[in-house]
Formats: sequence, C-alpha cells, structure tokens
Amino acid sequence: MRALAFVIMLASCGGSPKPAPVPPSGGGTGSGSSAPVATVVAPPTSAQVCKRITELQTQNCGEFANLKVSETECIAEIDKAGENPVLAAFTGCVVQASCEEVKNCLAAQADKAAAEPPTTMRACSARSDGTPVGMPADQFAIRHGANARRFSDATSTMAVPIEMCTINSESEWIISLACEDGSHPLRNPEAARVKPAKQGGRCGSYVDEYVVKCPEKTYDIFVDAYVCPIK
Repeated sequence: MRALAFVIMLASCGGSPKPAPVPPSGGGTGSGSSAPVATVVAPPTSAQVCKRITELQTQNCGEFANLKVSETECIAEIDKAGENPVLAAFTGCVVQASCEEVKNCLAAQADKAAAEPPTTMRACSARSDGTPVGMPADQFAIRHGANARRFSDATSTMAVPIEMCTINSESEWIISLACEDGSHPLRNPEAARVKPAKQGGRCGSYVDEYVVKCPEKTYDIFVDAYVCPIK
C-alpha cells in the first residue's frame, strides 16, 4: 500500500505495548519480601518498527504482504509522523512476536476502535493519520451518499466517495444496500473489498473500494469511513 501510508492506515487498528514486570530482587535475607516492581517499557524506535515490518513482509503476513516500502522510507515516514497516538498504537501491535499475534492485536484493536465513538477530529487539510475529519452535523446529514438505499444510488469514485463515520457504519451500510431486484448480495463486506485501500476523497483519507455483483450489473462502490459529525 503506497509506502508508509499503508502503515498509517493500519494504525487505526493499533494496540499499545504492555509494561513487562520485573522479577523481585534476589538481594536481602530478612523475612520481609518486596513486591515485584513494574517498569515502563520504552516504545520501540522507528528503526525497530521498520525492521519488524520488513520481517512481516517477508513472511507474507496478512496485509503486510501488500506493503512495498523500504526500511529507509519506513523510518523517514514514522519519524515525520512524530507524536501520533494512532501510529503509536499501531507500533504496539506490529512488534508482537508472531504474525498471528500481530494480526490478532490489530483485529482486537480495530474492534475496540469501531465500537467507540471518535473523540478527536482532524481538519480536512491536516495529514491523514486514521483520525476522522469533523463535519458540522447539518452538513453531515446531507453528505454524499447519505440517502443511498440501492447500489444504483451509491454513485461514487475514489475522488468522490460515499462518506461514513466509522468502519462499523461503513460495513452496516454497504450490507444494507440492495440490487434493483431487491436482493442483498453482501453478507460479508470483506469478501467484496478491494485491497489495499488508497487515499482519496475530499480530505485524503483512506478509501475502501467494493466490487459488488448484482443481477443488473457489477458496481464499484467507494467509501470514506473517516468523516464524522461534530456534535
């Protein structure tokens, strides 16, 4: 997925590293005992994260298999992102010991993030980092695609996608769409989603593309799940 933009996209599914407990000190001979002392583990460096990403690429681990980025490019992008809580969460997952642990961590954090309403918004002109763009509630109510009920109503492109708030809403919405004969062909949106996602829309967010086959035709539906109403 276009250099480290892929990493920023995956960051929305990130977790956070857990501090490791330190064993009790072996010193002292008295009857008293000291409780284990926990130490805070320093976050991984950009070099460590990017080395791990390269390993996951080599292992063809999930979405990482699609990532085409060198360690040098990766380090530069992470350093440029600076103090980004979304990216920090992602690195907590990527440094897990096995591919399966990385994928499970990302999936668990994605479920958690999808279940929680966004608490922060970014300006449309700001760098896309997995944070939704805030839109006044009255404008959100009439946003592009708000009233689509059939696939034929959901006209969209990468530049002008349907706008939704959260991945959960995106999935529920696209499942609800009907073909012209009233049938609902999608049960699992992931089966129709084109990977990897690409940047698009009015604010350069990550846009999902779905290819859906209906009796009348095949539809290409583009969805930006990073537009949320400001309450």
